[in-house]
Amino acid sequence: MNREESRDRRLHPDEMPRFFEALAAEENPDMRDYVMLSLLTGARRSNVLAMTWAEVNMERRTWIIPGSKAKAKENITVEEIGRG
Repeated sequence: MNREESRDRRLHPDEMPRFFEALAAEENPDMRDYVMLSLLTGARRSNVLAMTWAEVNMERRTWIIPGSKAKAKENITVEEIGRG
């Protein structure tokens, strides 16, 4: 009934600083963390929303997503989070 047209929009390099400033200023920490985690991992929205601490290995900097669409575990490694 209310069809939307598909859009393809990416941030240009000169827009990135403003985007991250706005994200850092986000008052809702859950929303801010969700957006950052989604950007850094590229994971599906459903996986990010269902994520549990039991799936995260901070020592190895990995997140094991159980039962992905391929019916196998999916490993996501984030090497540089928290390193300045």
